[in-house]
Amino acid sequence: TTAPAAAPTTAPAAQTAPAQPAQVPRNRQLILMWSGRDGKYIDYELWNPYAPDDNHQNGPGIFYEPLFFYSAFANKEIPWLAESYTTAADGMSVAVTLRQGVTWSDGQPFTSDDAKFTIELLRDTPSLVFAADMKEWVKDVTVTDPTHFTINLNKANIRFFYFYFVENSEIHIPILPKHVWQGKDPATFTNFDLNSGWPVGTGPYVLVDASAQAQIFDRNDNWWGAKSGFQQLPKPMRVIFEQPGAADTAAARTINNEFD
Repeated sequence: TTAPAAAPTTAPAAQTAPAQPAQVPRNRQLILMWSGRDGKYIDYELWNPYAPDDNHQNGPGIFYEPLFFYSAFANKEIPWLAESYTTAADGMSVAVTLRQGVTWSDGQPFTSDDAKFTIELLRDTPSLVFAADMKEWVKDVTVTDPTHFTINLNKANIRFFYFYFVENSEIHIPILPKHVWQGKDPATFTNFDLNSGWPVGTGPYVLVDASAQAQIFDRNDNWWGAKSGFQQLPKPMRVIFEQPGAADTAAARTINNEFD
């Protein structure tokens, strides 16, 4: 699913430093040991989920939600950003119904246009992760209205949607916000600018700080899932992914209540 290519190099223009994250009580934080490479996050300014050289060590699943989840424990698919999908009897198309009331973290509505934009962007940009897959399978995406779209395939595949859009062990295609990505070069766009609220996702957390040593996410109390009554807000007000250090250091810090 990955085509060789140079890592994205386009960084945001010069900007003022974002405000430091607010103080959060320790008992409202979830601090996780999350190893990078060579003792640091080498890609902490790279938040393009389709960059072929992105280590994806920054917990993107905390702000990118899937259309469906798959529960291995319950052995069932769980609707999330989408309410349902129907694969045609001949396996040549998939009709998808999105959940109403979903919004991006910047307040913009999450719609079928975002799905069409993402899938066709991957299909047409050879250097991106999953590009070869979308080129092989996807003819185009037709939009009926903001919550209904159809993925038309080049050849029959009754498991197409399940394989690519039902999150299973972190394998799924996250939908991108068209209003942020449109007009950007997807091969070089880093998708990182805290002053602009980037990266923009639909999940209950937003990135507030990133460095070679830690990634900090704060709860979005305007999360669509809670506002719509679909889910409750998660309990932690802050989630931190942090370098653990050497094994003995990590053990000592855990004993000292520095890691959960």
